[in-house]
Amino acid sequence: MKLTNPIHGLYFDTALVTTPFPHMTIRHELFHWVVAGLSYALVSVGIFMLYEMFLDAEFDTRPLAALVGVTAVPVVLDIVGFSTDYLIDINYEPIGVAVFAIGVLYVYQSEFLTVQLTDGVEDPVIYLDGDEIRKYNRMAERLFPELSGSTGDSLPSVAPDAAAALESDTKILERSRDGEPAYYLVSETTFALGQASIGRLVVFTDVTETEGQRRELVRQNEQLEGFAAAIRHELLNTLQVVSARVDIAGKALDDGDVTAARDSLRTASGTTDRMSSIVGDLATLARYGQTVEAAEVERVGLADIAGAAWERADTGSMALSVDGDATLSADPARLRSLFVDAFDFAAHNDATMVTVRPTDDGFTITDDGNGVGDNDPDEFFEYGSAIPDAEAGLDLPNLRMLAETHGWDATLDTAYQDGIRIVVSGVTTLRAESDQPPTRH
Repeated sequence: MKLTNPIHGLYFDTALVTTPFPHMTIRHELFHWVVAGLSYALVSVGIFMLYEMFLDAEFDTRPLAALVGVTAVPVVLDIVGFSTDYLIDINYEPIGVAVFAIGVLYVYQSEFLTVQLTDGVEDPVIYLDGDEIRKYNRMAERLFPELSGSTGDSLPSVAPDAAAALESDTKILERSRDGEPAYYLVSETTFALGQASIGRLVVFTDVTETEGQRRELVRQNEQLEGFAAAIRHELLNTLQVVSARVDIAGKALDDGDVTAARDSLRTASGTTDRMSSIVGDLATLARYGQTVEAAEVERVGLADIAGAAWERADTGSMALSVDGDATLSADPARLRSLFVDAFDFAAHNDATMVTVRPTDDGFTITDDGNGVGDNDPDEFFEYGSAIPDAEAGLDLPNLRMLAETHGWDATLDTAYQDGIRIVVSGVTTLRAESDQPPTRH
């Protein structure tokens, strides 16, 4: 249009003016404004698309807004030059184009590249230059609130768990989300401009469901290995006892001692009955060994469930004290079995009193029997152990397994020396406000 302007004169013409000083000026005609209007319309569409990409990628749009604002300043100069005598009426747009180009090339290249690389990625993203935090999207800030205002700081100092997960073999990060554990796969991508590496993107992909299933499989495999060890241990003991008692009975019959032979055979029969009972208990535990589903959870009272378990356990002359009450979210049958195992263990541990007490995140079961002593606390929870005796060897392993099906932890308080204190933690509890004295059974 400019080249053919001498023919049609619809793009511009020239005139000699004397203000504010003598000079040749260009007066824009119709086609100039059509082309200018179309150009600005296309620029607006392009900027809108850039904003949309920034928003979709959940990145801060303020740097882009600042760059666009500086780029738009020449438009104001055009208007002032056209409508007043303060500025010469020439095209100032090239200044804006130059500012935008320099801004993209030297100032905001990382932002544009980051947004381009993360377009369509619906996960938290952190852009690093080495270990230095350069950018992060809003999803990353929601996952790591400590990122706010951390630009320029190192990732290990701001989010050490994220940096540790990035360097780990599993690349799995555990974070709390709405009070529940959530798991993220941490991956990184190095990107470059030409031949120069200019940073790396760290992406956190939510794998909570998959990781939960994997951990459940690991737990169940460990549980099956424990069951196998327990059955193997009990079977060997049973075979040894039965074989020894049968030999004794045979020798007693050879000597004509029918009473001794009968007693030995009764012992052998009782041993096989005990083995049958253990197998039945393990079968029940295998059924209970699955992770507790939401539909199985009920609100139960700690004192009520402990009292019901006390009636089922072989407690002998022991006494039970429930010091305080709380409401727990649990599967009643599994929780009752957990307490039965604890009470049975206390009976074998020469205890005379068992105390159940709620805590801020669970409860404790304390007996006044034998202490941990020189034993490794973890051995109390291992299938196949015989602490304090062979008959009690399954009680605490079963207790821990029932706790883990709820997502709880079961440990021993090694600081307690006057017996055994079992600490069950990770439980959602509501402490009951009551002035009633401890419940005793």
